[in-house]
Amino acid sequence: MGYQAGSSGELNISNGGSFNTHGLVLGYLGETGSFGRSAGIVRVEGPGSQLTAVTMHIGNYGDGKLFVSQGGSVANWYTLIGAEYGSTGRATVSGAGSQWTTNGDTMVGGSGFGELLISDRGQVRTGSSAMITALGPGGVGLVHVKDPGSIWDIANDLSMGSNGGQAT
Repeated sequence: MGYQAGSSGELNISNGGSFNTHGLVLGYLGETGSFGRSAGIVRVEGPGSQLTAVTMHIGNYGDGKLFVSQGGSVANWYTLIGAEYGSTGRATVSGAGSQWTTNGDTMVGGSGFGELLISDRGQVRTGSSAMITALGPGGVGLVHVKDPGSIWDIANDLSMGSNGGQAT
């Protein structure tokens, strides 16, 4: 979604709909010459609505946003939010029954800006390790887990501020 500089794309999954893909990149390219940043947005809303992917890059070089709400669910193997320098990636999981399960690693703020918000009884489960800013000094990672019943469950280690990045 939002593949070329200046482009944008949006995917809405709702009313029990399902979308499956091998790789999902939101905001693939950034600024190039006179073109603006690319942007990609995915919304997964409502019970039974599901997104399934092997890899997810939310904000690769451009801007990416993922919203999981009202009982929607996401399942994937590897997640990177705010991948490359200058990128912005934001993911929000909110509402009872809303869940995001990553079987492998989750990285928030690679070399770019990454933010994960879990609220209002939303749940995120990471099956391996989680890293908040792990790729370099340009990386900024923010994670907010707020409201009773909101959960980020990490099966293995959590590392913060690796390789000169900033983590909160």
